[in-house]
Amino acid sequence: MSSPKPTPKTIGFMILAVLLLSLSGPAIKWLTANAPLVGIKQVSAISYCNTLFVGNLAAGLVVLFYFGVPVIFRDWKAVSRQGKGYLFIASILAIAYPAMIFTALTTTTVTNVVLVSRFEGLFVLLASYFIAKEKVARNQWLGNSIIAAGVAVVVLQQGMGKVSVGDLYVLGAGVVHAAAVLHSKRTLAACTLPLFVFFRNAVLAVFFFVFAIALYGPTHFMDAFLPELWLVMTGYALIVIVAGQFFWYYSLNKVPTEWVANVGLAMPAITLVYAAILLGESPTAVQWISIGIIALGLVVAKLPGKKKAKETKPEPMPMLEQNLVGTGS
Repeated sequence: MSSPKPTPKTIGFMILAVLLLSLSGPAIKWLTANAPLVGIKQVSAISYCNTLFVGNLAAGLVVLFYFGVPVIFRDWKAVSRQGKGYLFIASILAIAYPAMIFTALTTTTVTNVVLVSRFEGLFVLLASYFIAKEKVARNQWLGNSIIAAGVAVVVLQQGMGKVSVGDLYVLGAGVVHAAAVLHSKRTLAACTLPLFVFFRNAVLAVFFFVFAIALYGPTHFMDAFLPELWLVMTGYALIVIVAGQFFWYYSLNKVPTEWVANVGLAMPAITLVYAAILLGESPTAVQWISIGIIALGLVVAKLPGKKKAKETKPEPMPMLEQNLVGTGS
């Protein structure tokens, strides 16, 4: 089957999705550092746990109010028991990824998170090859290995030969992301887009709330229900999470797989630009070298193989795991 030809509308939506979803990590870190500027006087209210809980719950409620409770309930009833199980598992995986990334952001920079998260590509290839039993082209292995080597240079140089706790959280998030990529294909095929976005965000928020209460105690979300926090996070959820996810998923099945992949490669660079503008983070000399190596790896990964692969219809891929920091969650 030939790849679909993207229309100007589809291309525009895809570009908007990338611009919005790449903003997630830098925006959250900016909010945590500038809470009074957005009307949040209680600075502790803008913690990473609160923004994850309130942001995703607000996103779910936005979807629920926009499409209406009857539509979401109808879509839920139409999903098979197996499909419901897929949705619950997808939500659990969706909790782990942003939790690890947000934890990493408390100990390291957005720039470093973006760089270390490039291991995700290699983890996905390994999962595809060993678990899904899919064939992987040599140039894909080589390109992602080059990327991993470039990231390793930064990690080891900055840690003086040691891996930091923040880097370990990002690496763990990469493993979770690889599992989510394989699982989300069957999940998205089992339900409608509104139900998927609502369930992923609302259930993620509830699960995370219960998990954090069990782990940290009932006072952990003491400041999470301040009206000003909900006002700010609802705006964030509407623009970054909901709009970003809908633009992305609308476009995903309407463009060639190769085109989607190439557009997705721009997300780390866009995230670094946001980090520089909002947070004043500029890559160090070693990080610039690593970025160059990563760019080389991306070029190698996109080189045509010796044999032309059979063209297939593009399959949905998860965006919340990928773009929290480059992942909305």
